Amino acid sequence: MLKSVGFTAIIVVFISISVMGQDNFELKETISLTNSPEDAVFKDINGDSLVDLVIGTNEGYVYSFLNDGTGQFSLYDSIYICDYLSFVTVADYDNDGFADFAASGDEQSDVYLYKNDQTGGFDYWKSLSASSFPPRGISADIDGNGLVDIVVGTWRGTDSYIYYNHANGDSFEATALTTSHVHDVISADFDGDSLLDLAFTDPGSNQIQIFIQFESGGFSSSPTNSYGSIGYVELASADFNNDECLDIVSTADENSISNSINLFIGDCDGTFDSTVSYPESSYTYAIVAKDFNLDGFTDLAFTLIHSDSISIYYSNGTGSFPIKDYYPVGDYPNSIATTDFDFDGDLDLAICNQQSNDVYLYINTFCHPYLPGDANMYAGQWPPAVIGADVTYLVNYFRAISPPCLLDGFYASADVNGDCIVLGADVTYLVNYFRGLTDGLHWCPDYQPCWTIDDDIPAEAPPDWPGCD
Repeated sequence: MLKSVGFTAIIVVFISISVMGQDNFELKETISLTNSPEDAVFKDINGDSLVDLVIGTNEGYVYSFLNDGTGQFSLYDSIYICDYLSFVTVADYDNDGFADFAASGDEQSDVYLYKNDQTGGFDYWKSLSASSFPPRGISADIDGNGLVDIVVGTWRGTDSYIYYNHANGDSFEATALTTSHVHDVISADFDGDSLLDLAFTDPGSNQIQIFIQFESGGFSSSPTNSYGSIGYVELASADFNNDECLDIVSTADENSISNSINLFIGDCDGTFDSTVSYPESSYTYAIVAKDFNLDGFTDLAFTLIHSDSISIYYSNGTGSFPIKDYYPVGDYPNSIATTDFDFDGDLDLAICNQQSNDVYLYINTFCHPYLPGDANMYAGQWPPAVIGADVTYLVNYFRAISPPCLLDGFYASADVNGDCIVLGADVTYLVNYFRGLTDGLHWCPDYQPCWTIDDDIPAEAPPDWPGCD
């Protein structure tokens, strides 16, 4: 928590977006495998509060990699599950405080559950019967009983399934939903009633199928609504235009009329009345929606399979994405996952590359445009500097004369001791810094600065300087 003390009908529209990169990501590590990675999930699996990495491969193995606390991963265990494994989903199904996993594969008719041995290893637990060829499964508390359920879409059968968790995983009750050729499934509250709903992609019929949960619980066996005109592949959901209604975004398959990212604008009642499509030069596939540049707006990261790359679309909060970046990855990137695995306050990425048998780990190097200690940067003078005048300026702040620069509601440049709060102690610390009595200037870990006192400051100011609210 950061604190400051002081001043208190479907219409399809195709849009071209400008290319103005932020270049916030850099490749940290490549994990090489002997098998083809199909899915990746970030989760703490050994109870040390560090985010670990679970990878499922097409050859049927699930690998677990442990995080050493710096964002480096080392192989801990591997388990053979089934041929042609297509997904792995990780959650605490037995409610013992340790993450378990469920997985299945293209030629399977069962979902296999493995229980955590409370060290980060996994033991076979049980199987759940499913229709043929379940390509995707997710974990979520669908019925709101405090236990994590499993939802599995099926490709060759006519039914997908919700497995309702009872008695901490001692039993799972299967409920069928009528779908066909499912490629992906997500859960979200599309109609704003605090109950989780479901959305499935059906590339065969060029549809996204929406299932709205009844207020009394449960679903109709058939879709509540269906939308689409092209072959939608994978889904993500967030409020992209800040109207407090959840929207849906999808990728589109290589047989579609256009390689594109497709945004369905939600109406808060489980319906979506318009679609905005952003054309791409290559087949779009796996996608995640999160705030990657810490501006409060939900951005997109997705894979481009035939160009062996990923793209980041940065949102402006209106449902548009005027800034985008591209980064190279391995051969045939078919899965993407995100979390802050290096613990610096921003979200990083893992990309599974099916045909090069590796996983790329990209770290987010996003920074805030300020210099710690430059309390008077509010004036916008370039280059920034830390001088005696900053002490005077900070003193005047507490006298309610001159506010420091406000970054997203936090006086970041005035927090010189790095405790994520601006107090009189920061004045004392800055004075002692000039006296040579400290080990340097510090900053709040959640507000990584673009420069420090030891850096060479660029000759020209960035376009967003000063970044004061």
